[in-house]
Amino acid sequence: MNDFTIKNGVFEKYTGDEREITVPGGVRKIGDQAFEGCSGLTGINLPEGVTEIGDQAFEGCSGLTGITLPEGVTKIGCGAFKNCGRLKNITIPDSVTKIGHEAFRNCSRLTGMEIPVGITTIEWSTFYGCSGLTAIAIPEGVKEIGRHAFEGCSGLTDITIPASVKEIGDNAFEGCSTLTAVILPEGVKSIGACAFMNCTLLSYFKMPDSVTEFGFRAFDGCGMLKRVRIKNYKSKPGYLPDYSTLDRLEGESGPDYVAADGVVFNRDRSELIRYSALKDDVKYTIPAGIKKIGMYAFSNNQHLTEVIIPDSVTEIGARAFENCRNLQSITIPPSVTYMGDYVFIGIHTGSGSRKQKISGSISAKTPVKAVISAIESYSTAEDILIRGKKGSAAERYAQKNGCTFENAEM
Repeated sequence: MNDFTIKNGVFEKYTGDEREITVPGGVRKIGDQAFEGCSGLTGINLPEGVTEIGDQAFEGCSGLTGITLPEGVTKIGCGAFKNCGRLKNITIPDSVTKIGHEAFRNCSRLTGMEIPVGITTIEWSTFYGCSGLTAIAIPEGVKEIGRHAFEGCSGLTDITIPASVKEIGDNAFEGCSTLTAVILPEGVKSIGACAFMNCTLLSYFKMPDSVTEFGFRAFDGCGMLKRVRIKNYKSKPGYLPDYSTLDRLEGESGPDYVAADGVVFNRDRSELIRYSALKDDVKYTIPAGIKKIGMYAFSNNQHLTEVIIPDSVTEIGARAFENCRNLQSITIPPSVTYMGDYVFIGIHTGSGSRKQKISGSISAKTPVKAVISAIESYSTAEDILIRGKKGSAAERYAQKNGCTFENAEM
């Protein structure tokens, strides 16, 4: 008992080195950081009457293998069991109505858990890095799955999401690499950015028609995804999935996006919406008839070295070629009258001996400001080779900013 510090019903600190201990009766709360870093502790018995587990109460108890929380506990604090790497089993009573953020972060051997029915929010990073979790059922009543809530749960093969859930946060299921299918119920309104990024075995995703907000890069790295079912949903340009095996984006009503060989077009094929970052062709000629290249359309493709744009294109969206680091030649026809901000951001290779060729005669209708915004994101001007007609906006930009200009009739 000399190793225990207890004041007014709060177990404040344990300083002993026993492998197993029993907390005495009369304790109502396990205080903040009470057992933090007790790596030799393998088991603990909590008495009836405990109602709260404090913040970081057992953080870093790397030897703890199991614990039963008594009936009557209502709150589990933030980071309460964070980095308990050997924790396999935990029993949580239905009296619990609050589980703090990061409560079980990096509990990599935790294989399952019954989430109490009184929980309304899965806080951010609650189960981050719980790679041993294989299945989890989120109870009816939960309204929000917080950002990073299940990120890195690489063993998770099955998850049940109830109709009460309205919001799925950013990166909520990122890196759940053994999930194969996700069916969201009607009622979900918002899916955050990168929510299912790098779910590498995910092959089917059903999006309900209740979804009105869909985050950027939600499916990046989902290389097995072949079907996305969308109903009554209008995606923002550049927010569609990024993968090469997609056969079709299915729609029951509303927009029906069509994909061919890893390239996504709108229904009438007037806009190129997404060119897969996983597609490994080094050269691509955009089909004639395309009028618009969408925001982020080619972003993050590391294979392309040359893109040819037909003279039907009049608009290139913002960041269309962002981080296409191996892109060295692109032909822009004089039909282009609008270029969004930072079209070529991140292309710079860092080598002055290998110039990217931003090739083309910019139309007189294109504001010089738009041209500057499109290509000003390079690290150094000398790494840009601009080809175009003499006297064009392209030449004026090159002269003003110290870029190499090459006269070329188009």
